[in-house]
This record gives sequence, structure tokens and C-alpha cells, in this order.
Amino acid sequence: MLKSVSDVVGKVSDPKSRDSLASMASPPTILNKTISSERSFAGTSISLSRAKALAKTSGGKLNDVVLALSSGVVRRYLISQGALPSKSLTAAVPISLREEGNADANNQVFGMICAIATNVGDPKTRLETIIAQSTKSKEMSHPLRALMPQVSNLSMLGAPIVTQILALLYSRSNLSDVLPPAANITVSNVPGPRQTLYAAGAELLHIFPVSISTHGIALNITVQSYRDQLDFGFIAGANIIPHVQILCDMLPVEFEALEAAFAPPPSMTRAAE
Repeated sequence: MLKSVSDVVGKVSDPKSRDSLASMASPPTILNKTISSERSFAGTSISLSRAKALAKTSGGKLNDVVLALSSGVVRRYLISQGALPSKSLTAAVPISLREEGNADANNQVFGMICAIATNVGDPKTRLETIIAQSTKSKEMSHPLRALMPQVSNLSMLGAPIVTQILALLYSRSNLSDVLPPAANITVSNVPGPRQTLYAAGAELLHIFPVSISTHGIALNITVQSYRDQLDFGFIAGANIIPHVQILCDMLPVEFEALEAAFAPPPSMTRAAE
């Protein structure tokens, strides 16, 4: 733990790292308020193979494409509400720490805060900016990963009970309406089965994940891969986004715009033929 803290101090003392930390600061938005007990949920799907091809063409990873699509959708929505900040929004991104073959029955999850370039209008530049920002965020969060096994062991000391009490007090205090948000949205990408699943002989067509929206981070976008598709689940506090289906309808349009931004020029296509 001391080594991890020392590594963090070393990172923070680096001027380049301080610039990266500044980019991770989250601007206040209409999405970062106290949520009600009701939820708004919707789901939509896009092609997994096309998303992977886009990631390869852009020089990024599938998770970067998911972040760029989420960024584009949220950008479109906030513009429609006249509420897009001039500073980029950020996303809280869960990261699995589980090594391949590890079957321990515990949570091995970490997270990072990543700027998602909602202040960039051009889809191609936005994805390229997100690729660079996610790389910086991973570098900044790396020293903290060694702490997570120690933190998970705190459950033996009753930490879940303490956390539940603190969460209850926080929810009743309305502090999320006045405190700066830790992140603006949550975006999670979960690998799923590539083979077709069945239940009592019925074919499973989609896996739309239903995740968690919280006080201060009303919108959660979780993606589950299944066969050759990415199933997006949008969930939000209904008092913040009453009809989250609006964001779902924007996602295929945003995906096509991103693909078109990285498509080769027509002259190159004709030359290849």
C-alpha cells in the first residue's frame, strides 16, 4: 500500500500528470443531480464486427469506440437541451482486474475517469482524442490497482455496512446537487458469449444490461457483447431523463457518422477496385 501511495505521489508531482488530472475534472451538467426512485430504461444494438473494424481503422480499441459512441450520443442530447458545457464531459469506466483463469468468488474491479471529448464536434477527431485520453487515464490509474486487493479485504471489517450507511446519508443530504461531480456519466463495456444461448429451447436474441444510475451520475450506459452484436442498455433517473429512448435512437445515427468519418476517400476506393 505504501508503494502504491508513493507511486501516486510521484505521478501527481509530474507536471504532465497534473495536466492529465486537470482534463479529468468533470464540469457540472444537468445529468449530475439527485435522482428520484424511478428509472427510465431503453436498449439498442449495433454490429460488433463493424465496431471492431472501426476500432482497428482508428488505431484504438473497442472500448474507445464505445466511449466515442456514448460521447456522441450525450453530446447530441445536451445540445438538444441547450445544456452542453464548453469543457469536455467525463466518464467513469469500470476496469476488470481479474486475471485469465481466476475463478475466485469475489469482485475484482477497478475504475478510471476519462475525458470523452464532448467539446469536439468532428466525430473522427473526437474518437482520436478519446483514444489519447483513455491511454493517459490508464497510466494515471495504474499505481492504484495494487491497492484494490487490499481494499476488497476490508469486507472482513464490515466495510459494506459502513458504505451502505454512508450512501444512505449521502442520498438524503442532496449533496449531489451542490458538490462537483466525480464523473458526468458511467460507461461500462462487458464481454459476453459469442455462441447462441437458449432457455427451454427458446433462442436468446439480445442481452440488454440493466445497470445502476446514482445520485450525481444519473446516466449509465452499459454494453454487453453477444454473438456479433453490441447490446447497449441506457438507464437514467427518470426525473433527469424521462425518456432515455431518445438517446437510444441517436446511437445508430452516431455510429454511422463515426464509420463515415473513418471511411477511405472515394478516389482510394475506386483505385483499389
